[in-house]
Amino acid sequence: MAFSRIFWGIIFWFDFRINGFDILPDIIGYVLIFSGLKLLLHINTHFISAQKISIPLIVLSMFNIFEINFGIFGFLIFVSFTILNLLLVFHLCKGIEVWAKYNGRYRLADEATHRWKIYFVLTVVAAVLMMGSLVLLPIALLLVIPLLIANIIALILLLTLMKNAEKELRY
Repeated sequence: MAFSRIFWGIIFWFDFRINGFDILPDIIGYVLIFSGLKLLLHINTHFISAQKISIPLIVLSMFNIFEINFGIFGFLIFVSFTILNLLLVFHLCKGIEVWAKYNGRYRLADEATHRWKIYFVLTVVAAVLMMGSLVLLPIALLLVIPLLIANIIALILLLTLMKNAEKELRY
C-alpha cells in the first residue's frame, strides 16, 4: 500500500502540459508520496527524512502548475526544487536499501542503490544542461528530446523500484 501510493505519486512527476497547464500536477504526486511515506515512518529514519523533505516540495510544486516566467525567483525555485527532489529520492532509495538488507533482499537493496545513482546522474546532467541552455537558446532546442528521454527513463526506473519494493517487502 505505501509503495503503491509512492508509485502513483511519481506518476505525477511526468510533465504533460496543455496550453502551459500541467495536467498531472506535481503537487498531487508529492501529497501521495507524503501519505505513502507516512505508512513507512516506523521502518527506518530514511523514510522519516524523505517525508520531511516532501513537505517543502509540496509547497514548491505549486509554482509548477502553470508555466510562468518568474525570472531569478523561478531560477531559485528550480534549483531548490531539484536539490530537494534529489534528497527525497536519495532517502527513499536508501530507506528501501536498508530495509531490503534487513529482510535479506539483497538484490532489491542493490537495485535501490543502482536506481539512486542513475536518477542522480540523469537529474544533475539534465539540470546543468537546462541551466546552460538558458544562456545559449539554440542549445536548448537541441536538448529538448534528450532531456525528455532521460527524464522518462529516470522516472520509469523509480517506478519499477517502487513496484519491486511493494512486491518483495510486502508493504
